Amino acid sequence: MQIAIIYALADHEACEEFLVHINPLEKKDIDSIWHQGNLPAGDNMIEMADQALNKCDVVLFFISKHLLKDEIFNAIQNGNILIPSKIIILPVIIRPFLWKELDYFSSRTFPEIFSSHRPIMTYPLSERDGIWERVIKQIITHINPKRMFWEGRRIWKGLSVMGIVSILALILAFPSALKDSLDLITNSNNPSENTLIEETKQPSLFPSKFDSTTLYILVTRFEDNVNKQETNCYGYSIISRIDELKNDRNLPIQCRYLDSKSPIQTDEAEELRGFHNADLIIWGKLRNASSSCSSKGFCLKFLPSETMLHYTGGKIKKQIKNEFQHDISNVDIEEGLISMGDELFDDWLVEMSNLKIGRKKPNLFYIDKKWPKEKRVNSLLSRGSIWYSLKVYNKALADFRQANTLKKLDKIIYLNMIDCQYSLGNLDSALIYVNDLIEIYPNYLFGYHSRGGMSMNLKKYNEAILDFNKVVELGSDISIGYDGRGLAKMNLGRYSEAIADFDKSLSIQPNNSFILCNRGTSKLDMNKYPEAIIDLDKAILLGHKMAHTYLSRGSAKTKMKHYEEAIKDYNLAIEIEPSNATAYVKRGFAKGEFKQYSKAIEDFDRGIKLDPNNALYYNNRAGIKLNFGLKEEAIRDYEQAVKLSNFKEKVFIQQLQQARQSNIKPKLTFFERFYLLLKEYWFLIFLTLVFYFIINKRKEKGKTPVKSNQKGFQRSKKIR
Repeated sequence: MQIAIIYALADHEACEEFLVHINPLEKKDIDSIWHQGNLPAGDNMIEMADQALNKCDVVLFFISKHLLKDEIFNAIQNGNILIPSKIIILPVIIRPFLWKELDYFSSRTFPEIFSSHRPIMTYPLSERDGIWERVIKQIITHINPKRMFWEGRRIWKGLSVMGIVSILALILAFPSALKDSLDLITNSNNPSENTLIEETKQPSLFPSKFDSTTLYILVTRFEDNVNKQETNCYGYSIISRIDELKNDRNLPIQCRYLDSKSPIQTDEAEELRGFHNADLIIWGKLRNASSSCSSKGFCLKFLPSETMLHYTGGKIKKQIKNEFQHDISNVDIEEGLISMGDELFDDWLVEMSNLKIGRKKPNLFYIDKKWPKEKRVNSLLSRGSIWYSLKVYNKALADFRQANTLKKLDKIIYLNMIDCQYSLGNLDSALIYVNDLIEIYPNYLFGYHSRGGMSMNLKKYNEAILDFNKVVELGSDISIGYDGRGLAKMNLGRYSEAIADFDKSLSIQPNNSFILCNRGTSKLDMNKYPEAIIDLDKAILLGHKMAHTYLSRGSAKTKMKHYEEAIKDYNLAIEIEPSNATAYVKRGFAKGEFKQYSKAIEDFDRGIKLDPNNALYYNNRAGIKLNFGLKEEAIRDYEQAVKLSNFKEKVFIQQLQQARQSNIKPKLTFFERFYLLLKEYWFLIFLTLVFYFIINKRKEKGKTPVKSNQKGFQRSKKIR
């Protein structure tokens, strides 16, 4: 069994407590536990999370208000990550929060024991151990009730031989008894009382495999179950209206009409929808219906599939039950004068198409210019966000700009436009937007944070510090201001000030692995190697398993001359980022210090191949080659380093001069020299050996008859 945990970064402490308490059960019941801490930050984070969540059996949501700010949870809510319906979803309430109001959770039902327990982090620390153990036991019981039932009930231990024989006899007799019972039930049933599915006697109308490119809708016949009046006109009129809308608005919809009894209950509707693999079933009731295709009351209902609900992130609104529309004729339906719930039928149908088709194909996301302004703005923001997630930034920007014309001076719209301009590389335009935002909202800290981030990317660190100062002033209890300012100071070489900012940030978020990594890197630059390793160890333990984290820890270990451990860290960095030139060069340097010269040169070769214009790489490889006894090659590397540095690095020039004048014996063993010669001249040696064997073979063929004649002559001479 595989478990995944979705939680906000602010609740990482709760995740750590959970992992500590569930660990003893891992080997027995759980194959693996995945959580966000296992993911590196970056563009592919959502994609990696999607892959992980599709492989698990159970997803635990750690509920708190911070969950709304989590990128992965928002991707799940927006439908960018789809959790298959077969996966068990359970909430674990961490902090007080009205989580049942969220669209994603409101469309689901959960066992009472999970949806109403007291938030775990509100218990005193001394009591939480017992609470966690109880919650974990409830999770295991819910997932695998059979194991919990049989655990401790080894009833067979006390059975006699006769008891075991009796049990086996019952097992063998069970299939026959079951068959007889089923036959009896079948014979006693009235054929007229079969289910709706049995009555249809037809194959499924839609494909069984989920298709994200088409919306499949099943429309059924309508019935007044009081006076048993049935009519096709309502269903056919709905089909007609859907066909007109899909042709007029280019909606990828397939619609089928089912000419059978209309389902009266929701269970019957779900049974029909599931049998025909429809995304939605449209059904309903009539009141005071007559045979002339008229009724006093018309109740239109719909039911989506579980897959559709999950795919759309729970965004499909719940319908009001038994809401009758009065004096509705088939003409009204064909002209679109009916409602689905609290909105017009036409608008509801477009929304269903947008929710399913638009999330992958925003070019088919339909927005009607006649819609109210608020609805158009929300639709433009939704479509723009889809374009942005697909990295089509120009179209995303067009939608956000259009939303801005409809709803001016909106903070969220401005931030979206800033992100698009920045992603397009239009930094000047992005700065214009962010300056406008700050001018309109001078106390909006996220405006200053956004501008500070842009200054960081432009390497204008002093300007960034001014903006992050404002963020700290406006939100001293929020860590992002201290994070940004500390990072800017670290880039300016003001490491002690940077560490002070990281300390303040960690006092707010003590288990933030990103800040721990930055503080560890600052301590590394201050030559505080043991302290740096402590911070980097903790960051990795909390899930910050990124290449640069292992590189920093490896550098600290190299400085402490723990070369073997450093090489292990560089190996991990290369495993994460195989194209990281710095990782190969650092590992090569450590191997050189560890006197593995031949392997060190191999790593430098790989690093230089990945980054051929780095002067420092050539300079460091030259030092290794000089130790390896390759003076001429070392001199060529030193010359290349001087050339790439435009003759400005005096250290490189001095080392080149020293290499030319050096008579230092190589620090190599005989076997290392032999390995180097073999590696350098292997092809020439191979050709020489091939040539030798060919010549030798020809000589043997030429000499063989001569030798046999001489022997024969000598023998005949002796006989004579």
